[in-house]
Amino acid sequence: AFTFRRPALVLAAAALFSAAVAALALSRPLLFIGKDSAAEVNAVIVFPAGTRAAFIAAEAASLTAALSALDSFTTVFASAGAENDDLQKRARAGYEDEKLMIRALLQKAAAPEAARARFCAVLDSWNRAASRNLNAQVFFPPEPVEEILGLFSGARFAVRGGNSAEAGRAARSAAEKLRATGLFTAVHIEPDGLRDEYRIYPRRERAAAAGVDALAIARQAAQASEGFIAGRLETPAYPIDIRVRGGGAGSAAALASLPITAAGKGVVPLGSLAAVVREKTERALARLDRADTRYLTAVQKDGEKTGRRAQKAVEELQKTMPQVSPVDRSAFSRYQNALVLTFALVLLLLYLALTAQFESWTLPVIFLLSIPFALAGVGPALAITRLPLDSGSVIALVALFGVVVNNGIVLYERAAAKCEEGLEPEAAALEGAGERLLPVLATTLTTTLVLIAPAAAALGAAQKTMSVTMLGGCLASTFITLFALPAVFARFLRRRYG
Repeated sequence: AFTFRRPALVLAAAALFSAAVAALALSRPLLFIGKDSAAEVNAVIVFPAGTRAAFIAAEAASLTAALSALDSFTTVFASAGAENDDLQKRARAGYEDEKLMIRALLQKAAAPEAARARFCAVLDSWNRAASRNLNAQVFFPPEPVEEILGLFSGARFAVRGGNSAEAGRAARSAAEKLRATGLFTAVHIEPDGLRDEYRIYPRRERAAAAGVDALAIARQAAQASEGFIAGRLETPAYPIDIRVRGGGAGSAAALASLPITAAGKGVVPLGSLAAVVREKTERALARLDRADTRYLTAVQKDGEKTGRRAQKAVEELQKTMPQVSPVDRSAFSRYQNALVLTFALVLLLLYLALTAQFESWTLPVIFLLSIPFALAGVGPALAITRLPLDSGSVIALVALFGVVVNNGIVLYERAAAKCEEGLEPEAAALEGAGERLLPVLATTLTTTLVLIAPAAAALGAAQKTMSVTMLGGCLASTFITLFALPAVFARFLRRRYG
């Protein structure tokens, strides 16, 4: 009786309760695809600066052989460096010739977390052997869509400085502060470190006496050390130059002995015309807003409480170090206004479509206010099962919204039909809801029984979260809809039919 005396209050209370409980769903970790759906395990191993490509290739062969022996992976392959023409890869802030990338593709039946643990065990054993002690990181590859949607489980910063050295010191200081919190699995800086570089300083008097200028020395030294193009190999992707070069150009002494053609003196060694000096220089330089920059990436540990603590640690870091600013590459941050406008237009078009169908400006508002009912069971279901809010749960929410609105439309149409037959609005709403009670309960029970199996089975993360979201939302929205909407429809029908 109370619901029919205060229908607006009942609807508002039900909507507020559903929204409050739905906050549990929004508090769950945001992911695009859970780690249970990972298809491969990746690793990055950084060799000392100046390590030769042949040595890295030999080390990669031994490691991939050990990983291939595991039954968790179908294929394991490695890559390092880049072709000279691959400017896009070489231009990345974190590019290093000495960085070895390992990709291990998982078997279909392999558990990603268990496979990652076995990968780490093999890598640790290999790393300790022969006293390698190389810096290595093992991780699941991030989904490109996660970065677009801003769901990356970590933080990215741009650390600016007056010069490259200052930016590097600030970035290392910020990285140490984040590591000290113990809330992040990995904190790395790009670009970082030094590399060996051989610089040639011409001896002007000797070069002038030999009739060779600095440009000629640079050209001949480049050709002697890098080789000359003897031909071209045509491939389906792009042509590859075939270079012929002499050996032994990997040290200062070898470079100093490179032959240089001097006018009137034949061939003389490069060391007689210029000084060859080995120096330490920055691996790469990055600039942002006219300032030297280092990019800092921190990947947080799993866990809801850890995520909140990590967020507080990041906020504290930005307060103490003003030169640290977040870098957000997501589409939501770039096109936030456009996305909000698009969402508002979609709701407006849906409202106008319902208005035209039912010839009422008020009734569509009632249908749209019932949408939060679908969220009433989603939050508790995800919290109890400790599942994240990922792509599967979002798809389930879209389906739930349609189910809730459809249930409201069906209840109203039955009540309106009874009212046109001559019943009082309250009686029409009750009788219409009663006629739809068994079909609605039967549909809910069938849906529940079907979803219990995939929700409890060890399926992929997206399938499991989809099932749990549909299960909780369907149960909660059904009972709240049957309780709250009939009284609201009765009040609306009384105003329409008198």
